[in-house]
Amino acid sequence: MESFEELLKMTTVENIEGVVKGLIVRKSNDGILIDLKSKAEKFVPRSEFLEEEWDTLKEGDEIEVYVESGRVSYAKARKLVALAQINENFEKNIPVKIKIIKPVKSGFIADFRGLEVFIPQSRSGKEELKVGETVHAIIKKIEDGGRKIVASILDYQKMEKDRKLKEFFNNRKVGDLVSGEIKGIIDKGIFVNVDGIDCFVPFSELTHKRIKKPDELFKIGENVKAKIIDLKPEEGKVTLSMKSLEEDPWQKFLRVYKENDKVKGVVRNIIDKGVFVELMDGIDGFLHVSEISWTERVSHPKKYFKIGDHIECLIKKIDRENKKISLSFRAILTNPWEDFLSEHALGSIMDLKIKKIIEPGIVLELPNNLEGFVPNENISWKYVNDAKKLLKEGEIIRVKFIAGDPDRKKLVFSVKDLTEDPWENFSGTRKVGDEIEGVVKKITDKLIIVEVAPFVEGIVKKSEFSKDRKEQLPTEGNKMTFLIKELDDKKKRVILSHTDLLKKRDEEAMTELKKMNTTKVTLGYE
Repeated sequence: MESFEELLKMTTVENIEGVVKGLIVRKSNDGILIDLKSKAEKFVPRSEFLEEEWDTLKEGDEIEVYVESGRVSYAKARKLVALAQINENFEKNIPVKIKIIKPVKSGFIADFRGLEVFIPQSRSGKEELKVGETVHAIIKKIEDGGRKIVASILDYQKMEKDRKLKEFFNNRKVGDLVSGEIKGIIDKGIFVNVDGIDCFVPFSELTHKRIKKPDELFKIGENVKAKIIDLKPEEGKVTLSMKSLEEDPWQKFLRVYKENDKVKGVVRNIIDKGVFVELMDGIDGFLHVSEISWTERVSHPKKYFKIGDHIECLIKKIDRENKKISLSFRAILTNPWEDFLSEHALGSIMDLKIKKIIEPGIVLELPNNLEGFVPNENISWKYVNDAKKLLKEGEIIRVKFIAGDPDRKKLVFSVKDLTEDPWENFSGTRKVGDEIEGVVKKITDKLIIVEVAPFVEGIVKKSEFSKDRKEQLPTEGNKMTFLIKELDDKKKRVILSHTDLLKKRDEEAMTELKKMNTTKVTLGYE
């Protein structure tokens, strides 16, 4: 196939035949009038031109046309010139620039100056092709005089990559500083394009900052600087480090701060469990939700902070091994629990409002958003199963301050301690062996509960009422007499006995009979 220069040499002004150059002397909507320097002007219809060619033509431009038997064709000239050029590029393995025309079942059809070029799907490269897009490709096959042309974008991409890699490894060395654009982000690191070469920054070489995933700090399209730390030309791999360009912020922090120091920072991130506070570039401290408030059980830190807030905290702990810093916001505030204890002595009497009633007891409303608590056992000297039956939320009650623990944030109050302990009065006037009268209050599977004095209960085993003796089991509300078997000061209860009472009375009866010098009588006990 002749080259373009050879085709031009075959043509003379005297013998116009083949591809020649002509000058556009006029352009209209229908076509152009071209001067071939043969004392004649020839008309070339607009249909001979591609749309993008037609738009750029203007009077005075020089173009190539094909002349045969006095007829002029721009399209044929373009095809012959294009075919000559594409053959030359094919032989020399030189890339060509082609335009995507349409997708077909097995690939794409592209245009090279009027020639159809087929790109198989498997050779179309990594990126999705779009109609109208201009791309570079390598010609892989030309058959049937140019009627069948096959090209590969993939081969061009590989050629370019190899060229750039060779150039990169020839011009770069370990320790060089480079800059590039982030092209990809994965959990293990980021890919940075440097001079057309995909370089990798491992997760461990990204930054001194404490992050879980690279996308916390970086985004695709961002330009970054890095240092080359490894080159493997045989594998085409380049490893970079961005961390090596940073000063180690951890060592700087340790020089400046110690535990119990106050430190200022900026809220960088907020999660359910707490707040990440940036204390200096590359150093974050963690403020746990429990260290935000003395008095409130914080459901979410967002109630107190927002990203970007400037706050001051106390350094509670520095974990040098794991490079972790624990902060406390409440520690720089006065402890209201300690303030309460300093202002109120144990034994103080107060009138407080019931904030809520829960199963274990009563929650009281105190100043400064503090809460006090009255356990069920401290409501009354009598057993309380459900405080809601005795008191109401919002009610003001008188209580006695009996215990406080600022570390555990507990202030304990009592209602029953406003009165004397009925057990003390009872146990001081009773002793084991005394008979006592009581009212049956409750009967369980094994026990009978008896009220023997106001707010004082005794228990007796149900089994003491023997079926053999045909004794009727008492019922709730019965008034009965028992013998005190034990006074349990620890549990503040009386152990009663029905059987021991019967034995005592039998023995008393026997003694009385003996005094009367009567006949020996056996009453059923040996």
